[in-house]
Amino acid sequence: MEEDKAFFSELYTEDSIAAFEKLNGVGYIGSQGKAFTEEVAPLLGLKEGDRVLDIGSGIGGMAFHLAKFYGADVLGVDISAAVVKVGSERAASTDVGKGNVKFEICDATQADFPSCTFDVIVMRSALMHLPYDKKYKVVENSFRWLKPGGRLILNDIHTIKEIPDAALQDHMKKRHWYLLSFEKNLQYLERAGYRCVTIKDKSKEYVESLTDELIQFEAKQEELLKDIPKGIFEVTLSHWKWKQEWATKQAFGEFYILAEKRGA
Repeated sequence: MEEDKAFFSELYTEDSIAAFEKLNGVGYIGSQGKAFTEEVAPLLGLKEGDRVLDIGSGIGGMAFHLAKFYGADVLGVDISAAVVKVGSERAASTDVGKGNVKFEICDATQADFPSCTFDVIVMRSALMHLPYDKKYKVVENSFRWLKPGGRLILNDIHTIKEIPDAALQDHMKKRHWYLLSFEKNLQYLERAGYRCVTIKDKSKEYVESLTDELIQFEAKQEELLKDIPKGIFEVTLSHWKWKQEWATKQAFGEFYILAEKRGA
């Protein structure tokens, strides 16, 4: 996983985080993060004081939302030291963060928490970046970490159809995209013991959001270049165009699954 740490260290710097926030909204460095948070938060069944583990938390958009509006105690974990630093600084300096939101640098494949610790676990755009031979173990561990009756929200990118294109496969490898089919993701959850409560295909919305974001990228180019080097901007813009092209061709799409650990 050292290669993954190096990749995300290069991707997320203080400057690039600021630029991504300008595109995605305060607290969010990932595509459609704010909209996703507002859509799924009411489905989690949270009560004040519930404990939440956010795997791949980024700088904490969802973590702060769940603490502010639901009174949850949230632990955000991420492999990127830069995003954990930003999240931790904000947690320490805001009323909603103090005591309720914490962040740790953590490799999900090596994480270990006591059994039955959390009421809710969030995995958004996290499983897709884990090596194929590590994915199921993280899903299995998440089941163990949840309390009986606890809920997992898994939101990720999945393959739709196999496209034998060498450039496509090469780009995914460079971006540390290790995608499973939707069926395989579902199989992993059920094998671990989860009961799936809600399943939603967001592939159409994914293409639409990429199209909108590309327009924003180009409209805000001058502003973004104040925060990030031109080279990083061009690489990021190229990646978004690549995502839009292949998502439109149905090489991959987006889904989320709300799953539950049956009560003892």
